[in-house]
Amino acid sequence: MLLEVGVCQHTVQAWRLVGLFVLIIKIVVPLIIIITATVPIFNALMKGTADELIGSAKKIFFKLFAGIIIFFIPTIIETSVKLLVNYTDNSDDTMICANCFANPNGSECAQAMDDYNIIMNGGTPEKKSTRKKEPEIDADEEAHIGGGALDTGELDDVSE
Repeated sequence: MLLEVGVCQHTVQAWRLVGLFVLIIKIVVPLIIIITATVPIFNALMKGTADELIGSAKKIFFKLFAGIIIFFIPTIIETSVKLLVNYTDNSDDTMICANCFANPNGSECAQAMDDYNIIMNGGTPEKKSTRKKEPEIDADEEAHIGGGALDTGELDDVSE
């Protein structure tokens, strides 16, 4: 059953859990940086020495740099997975991984979770088309869009 469903569809719960963990990290890391940066700056300002203030500023810079790197790692992974989708046979299945990793509370991940539960209970989920339907154009509209007077021969009678 694992091969019929697809690896990402079969492991959608794990991908959602990883996505939730990453979301929590994206919220907690900036808070930790703000708190740990404020205390040394406050202490350096209270003591009033320039050397301590410069040392605190350097520590804050490194913490901010580490925070930025931690913050962008999930974005780099998400972009890599979305680029990988173009080179896989089962791109819908791969998009489940990317969607649940990037947005674990989103509608695409929720739909994948519902489909997984249906499959595990022996059912078959509805297959939704991911392609957008193009509007149908009838012959009259096509003649009008295609050039109108040029296509109908109306310019033959034009006098100067």
